[in-house]
Amino acid sequence: KAPLNSPAPAPAPVVQEAPKVDEKKEEEQAYTNKMLLEMMTKILERNSVVNEPNMDPIEREKETKENQEYVQSMEEKRIHFDDEPEPEPEPPKPQPQIRRIIPRIRRL
Repeated sequence: KAPLNSPAPAPAPVVQEAPKVDEKKEEEQAYTNKMLLEMMTKILERNSVVNEPNMDPIEREKETKENQEYVQSMEEKRIHFDDEPEPEPEPPKPQPQIRRIIPRIRRL
């Protein structure tokens, strides 16, 4: 019998460090629901008119009307959202104090 060759050991998995998150940049990139709703409304307003050349004119008009009604409903939601007070930010949690558990060793 031929000796069995042991398979080569698998290479060690490469551990990548998680990218460090800059908290200031993360705060700058955070969008409020109000901002997102405003952006969505602007996009919908621009795209509410259907310009499909192969569509029947009656169908095109119907689609445009439905889109405009949807934009109007989103606008009403945004107005309703504007009336609500924004929640107050939570105060930062106090950092726990680290106390020395191991007593210092006295030198003789």
